[in-house]
Amino acid sequence: MRLKSLLGADARKLVQKAVYFELFASHLYRQIAACMQSAGFFGVQKWFEQEAADELVHFGIWRDYLNDRSDMAEIPQLPLIKERPETLGDALQLAFKTEKDLGDFYADMYDRLEDDIRDITTATRVLKFIEIQTESIGEYGDYLARLERCAGDAAAILALDQFIGDKANG
Repeated sequence: MRLKSLLGADARKLVQKAVYFELFASHLYRQIAACMQSAGFFGVQKWFEQEAADELVHFGIWRDYLNDRSDMAEIPQLPLIKERPETLGDALQLAFKTEKDLGDFYADMYDRLEDDIRDITTATRVLKFIEIQTESIGEYGDYLARLERCAGDAAAILALDQFIGDKANG
């Protein structure tokens, strides 16, 4: 017999949204990796494959949290990814926006959990994700700034591709 969930309905809905967003981000980053491979940006392909794996780790954290609260993650159906970035800039911009949107979601989630729902246990868990998103947003911003400095120079862009690839897994 399952125990009754320790999460209230509103907190549970927010955590389930986090589950969805983390799985969606992984799904999106796999698509970006395939697009970058097709475009010949093998370093960035490697980076986005690692990003996709990291998003699954984040999903796992939420899945485990739900389990710890006598609940269970519902695995959502994910939509077809329609974005097909063809350039390094398009891929980095899409990832930057995705991370920013996720960061905004977590900031709002924290506010709602703390102020409206009064679930401090879950709100405290969200702080870890706000920190992760802050770092990711900064990282993509740095890559976009480096890309801008390349000023369209193909050799510089390929060097940036290698630089980003070298950051994967390490």
